[in-house]
Amino acid sequence: MDPSTVATEGGPREDRAISLATRMLSMENEHQFLITPWNHREHWMLLIIYPLKDYKWFLDPLGLALREEIGLTMIDAFNIYNIEKRKKGRPNGPVYKLIKAPSYENTKAPNRHRGRCLSRRLISALVAKAYYGTWN
Repeated sequence: MDPSTVATEGGPREDRAISLATRMLSMENEHQFLITPWNHREHWMLLIIYPLKDYKWFLDPLGLALREEIGLTMIDAFNIYNIEKRKKGRPNGPVYKLIKAPSYENTKAPNRHRGRCLSRRLISALVAKAYYGTWN
């Protein structure tokens, strides 16, 4: 997914929610995960979204809590998705898990490549968590 369509500075929240929901609706297999980088004020994070179960994992190398703007955008996106799929969503909104991700501070990659570098490290960390049964 193009990060510029969902980044915090990527336009109004409603437009970003529609972009996410449209991408979730276009997934061919309902058991797929949507992995999207998110840029919030020069800070890269990664969202892993599982629309079928209203789950999202928020991976942040700084281990910070989910930013309100991202959470609200995700709630709007899941609401659009559930309406289009005629699916009843969770009463309290989508469930999210914060996963402290490996840091990219020591990365020699320039800023424009840090998102890609972060994605590689995060996916490696998630594969290890799944393999060793420590997945939350």
